[in-house]
Amino acid sequence: MKNEEYDWILYHYIAGCEMISKSDLISKTGWNESLINESLERLSSYLLIEQKGENIRPLSIQEMFFNCQCKYDSSSPFIVKDGVISLKKDDGQG
Repeated sequence: MKNEEYDWILYHYIAGCEMISKSDLISKTGWNESLINESLERLSSYLLIEQKGENIRPLSIQEMFFNCQCKYDSSSPFIVKDGVISLKKDDGQG
């Protein structure tokens, strides 16, 4: 299977819950922990999920859009780091 297929399957398990643990995902999928971790990393980098310790939750559409804007829009005044929204520091330019 391709990485995208693993991600898609795993995302559907996550999206079907408010929150799910990594051990529950391993149990439901039957996949090994390293495969789960790799997929979780990709899903996080795609701004689809949030992982805090053992718990994983799907991001809402609004959270996805906001995180995407903060990450890719250089004119956005906000940054998101570890789930915390803050104002960008003024670098003195413009």
